[in-house]
Amino acid sequence: MSEKRKILVIDDDPAILRMIDRMLADAGYECLAFSDAKEGLACLGRVAVHLIVTDILMPGMEGIELILNTHALLPELPIIAISGGGRTDRMDVLHMAHRLGAVMILPKPFTRAELLGAIDTVLAGA
Repeated sequence: MSEKRKILVIDDDPAILRMIDRMLADAGYECLAFSDAKEGLACLGRVAVHLIVTDILMPGMEGIELILNTHALLPELPIIAISGGGRTDRMDVLHMAHRLGAVMILPKPFTRAELLGAIDTVLAGA
């Protein structure tokens, strides 16, 4: 049996983080969930992951900074950016994330099928 694919998920909303964790576990992935981008980035130094799913607008280190730092460390690691907006238009920040290296963007709210479809597409191309 092959090893489960590991997905690092970073979102400052605990409810979103739990929801994504459950979705990924139900789909057979191993989810490494963090509510803080700095902690998630530190995890990359300890654990090999196949994909990152990150929120963009978060306190402390935002998703854009996480994308830039990740690409400096692991340029081939694919990233899916998610955002519900907040203080700015969600599509603006998602398009910026895409320009800076996210391979796919997904506006919140998204369905289980949309998230898993995005993950499957990205991992198939990795």
